[in-house]
Amino acid sequence: MSTSTMADASLQPPADPYGDTLETLWQRSKKKLALTKNDSKEPPDSAIEDESAALAKAAHERRRDQVRRAQRKHRERKEKYIKSLEQELLRLRHERESVSSDINRFTSENNLLREIMRAHGIQMPLKKPRDRLAKVTVVGEPGFGQRLQVSLDEGEDKIPNFYPEGFGVSFTQKVLHKAADLFTSPQIEDQIAPDEPRPEHFNADLQIRPKDDPGGWGYEPPVAVQSHPYHFDSTQVAVDFVLFLERCCLRHRMLGKQGFSGHALTLQAPLLVGTPPVLQNQSTWEVPASEIERLLELAGALNLDGEITPVQAWRLISDHPKFDKLDPAGLQRISEGLVRNIHCFGFGAILDEQTSINIVEKVYASL
Repeated sequence: MSTSTMADASLQPPADPYGDTLETLWQRSKKKLALTKNDSKEPPDSAIEDESAALAKAAHERRRDQVRRAQRKHRERKEKYIKSLEQELLRLRHERESVSSDINRFTSENNLLREIMRAHGIQMPLKKPRDRLAKVTVVGEPGFGQRLQVSLDEGEDKIPNFYPEGFGVSFTQKVLHKAADLFTSPQIEDQIAPDEPRPEHFNADLQIRPKDDPGGWGYEPPVAVQSHPYHFDSTQVAVDFVLFLERCCLRHRMLGKQGFSGHALTLQAPLLVGTPPVLQNQSTWEVPASEIERLLELAGALNLDGEITPVQAWRLISDHPKFDKLDPAGLQRISEGLVRNIHCFGFGAILDEQTSINIVEKVYASL
C-alpha cells in the first residue's frame, strides 16, 4: 500500500460500531412484524374446532333423542286412548243390546198381564199424575240486575212478589248500567224509561199485610194452613229469595263463551236449560216443580268453609227463633244487605258466613 493511500484511509472518519447493529435490528423487526401479521390471518387451532363441532353434534343428538322419545310417547298415548274408546264403544253396544232385550221382554210381559187382567175383569191402574209445572219469568233487561222469578202456583193462597223489578239495584248501579248501554248523553236520568221502577218506589210497590187482616191479600177465615203470618215458611218465598241472590250468576251465562259451567248446584241452573244466552225481559217458560224442590235440598247440603250458598242463607233466616216475627220490611232489609255482599266467581253465588250472620242478626234484633 502506498503512503498516499494510507494517508487517505487515516483521514476518513472511523466506522460507527452501532450502525450495522441498528440496521440489522430494524430488518429483523420488520421480519418479525410481517411474521406476526401473517400469523393473525391463519385459521384457529384445529383442536378447538374439533371440540366445538363435537359439542354441537352431541347437543343435536340429544335434541333428536328427546324428540324421538316425545313422539314415541305421544304415539303410545294415542294408541292407548283409541283402544280405550273402542272398548267403551263395544261396552255401550252390548249394554244397548241388553237394554233393548229387557225392554222387549218387559213389554211382552206387560201385554200378557194386561190380557190376563182384562180376561178377569180387573180394572187397569190409573196413569201416574203429571208433575206440576212452575212458571219461570225473566225480570229485568239483560245486564246487571236481571234475575229469574218462579211461580209455583200453590193454590188459592198465592204468595205475593216480595222482590219487584229493580229491587236491590241502587240508583247509581242503574245509572252506570244505562250509561254503559247507551254510551250516552249527559241527561242519563231522562234516558231511563218512565215505567221502570225506581228506588224510591220499591217499598211503595210492596203493599203486604198479614193474612188475618181483612184489608190484606188472600183474606180467609182464621183457619191458617201455614204457621207464618206472611207465608214465609212456603217454598215460594224461599225460591224467590234464592233466585234474587243468584242474579249475579246470570251475567256469567250471558258473557261466558263456554256455557253456564260451574253452576250445576245453583237453583237457576235447571231453569235455564235450553234457553238462549241473552234473556229478554218478561219472557216465560215452564219447568217441573219437583226439580226446584230437589235443588233446594242439594244446594243446602254443600259444605263450604266460611262461606254459604243462598239456600243456606235462607235456612239461616228461617231457622232463627224469631222467624215468625219477621215481616216483609225485615225480609227486604236482609235481602238488600245480603245482595250487596254476594259474589260469584264462576262456580255459583256465595256469601261470607260471618257477614251473613251479622246482617240477619242485626235485622232480627230490631224486631
